[in-house]
Amino acid sequence: MTLGSTPEARRQQALDALQIANEVRVKRAKILRRFNAGEISLRDVFADPHMEKARIYDVLTKKKQWGAARVRRLLRNLAVSENRVLSSLSERQKKAIIDATEVPRRRR
Repeated sequence: MTLGSTPEARRQQALDALQIANEVRVKRAKILRRFNAGEISLRDVFADPHMEKARIYDVLTKKKQWGAARVRRLLRNLAVSENRVLSSLSERQKKAIIDATEVPRRRR
């Protein structure tokens, strides 16, 4: 019998996996809070490796003044599914989403 097949080893492996998953969720939540506060841009969110598995809908609804209806309308216009994860978006799709969500600055 190998060490990996003992109940204790399987239990420890499951606990380790849960701990790693929890750490990723915490990091993802911190990134989304910083995004919501305007500390980081959508481009930064796309570039962060912890965000690869995040759904585009979940990320965009965290953006200030971007509610569910507005996000759905944008994604529908860009032919991007709400359920797509960031890592599955093409560079063209990412650029289109960034361009559509950037707030144009007012001239003074």
